Amino acid sequence: MEKERISIVSESINFDQDQIQRLEDACSCAFHVYSTISDKFKKDQKYGDEFVAKNQELIGMLTQAAMQEVNAKVLAKSLKH
Repeated sequence: MEKERISIVSESINFDQDQIQRLEDACSCAFHVYSTISDKFKKDQKYGDEFVAKNQELIGMLTQAAMQEVNAKVLAKSLKH
């Protein structure tokens, strides 16, 4: 039995399918970046799980900075073409 895919983006927002897909992709990318940053801190003996739990704001800011870097690279690549 196939599990139904649940949208992260609310269906009440008036976007077309292409816009919704781009938003879904962006959410997935941000979640992946957040998870990667969190995992690196968790695995580092200097920091660990407790650090991650107590420093969500910091991890959020690091995620935002990483996403800005990704977006800048994508924009620079698109401007070259």
